[in-house]
Amino acid sequence: MSFSRLRVAIVDDHPTNLLVMQQQLAHFGVTAQTFDNGTELLRTSDTQPFDLVFIDYNMPRPDGSTVARILRRRYRYQSQPPMLVLCSAAAQSATPVFADAFLLKPVSLADIAAVLRQHAQSPFDDLDVRIQRLANHQPEFMPRIVKTLSTALHNDREALAVAIRQQHWQQAEQIAHRMKGSWLLLGYQQGEELCQQVIEQAQRHVAPMPAWNLLVSLTENLLKKLEDYGASTQSH
Repeated sequence: MSFSRLRVAIVDDHPTNLLVMQQQLAHFGVTAQTFDNGTELLRTSDTQPFDLVFIDYNMPRPDGSTVARILRRRYRYQSQPPMLVLCSAAAQSATPVFADAFLLKPVSLADIAAVLRQHAQSPFDDLDVRIQRLANHQPEFMPRIVKTLSTALHNDREALAVAIRQQHWQQAEQIAHRMKGSWLLLGYQQGEELCQQVIEQAQRHVAPMPAWNLLVSLTENLLKKLEDYGASTQSH
């Protein structure tokens, strides 16, 4: 697996940490851009988006958690926002809400390899596992579940597009709630969150175009995966 095309940034106020992690990433063919403070990273990311960002949790100007929060909000309407990884010498009880992962310093090559693999995964790589879970691991029910989900997502996507275009906000809210249910069944958080954004903006009678456009793209991707998966189950 090649990671050479990844746009990676490291931000840490300690120059030795920057150098070590930069060398570790080079081991995987990644050329990382380094920053010694969060302000410079945030300024650069305005015009130069990154795919993956390693952030020192305890650095000043501003602290790592603040940097992660700003980046998460900045890219919340992108179909593929950057993966944010906080790094700290102090153990955390849980990954901070604005980060995708947390690494304990000193960061090892194995840690970085795991992050790179996680970033490379498709959001629907584990669809088979989720479908099997819904079918209670009974193969005879899987085609029916796939067909039901596909039909529901397709119909709700089309109906929601009409409701938004005609500014029928109450109807849009109801359809988005129903569509969110399909994402909840599968357990895909990004779809759930986008549906919730559409719901909240429909409640305010505001056209939810950024969230809606992302939801359409994500739904089309899932529908294609479901179509391929359904075809594979019928062929066996």
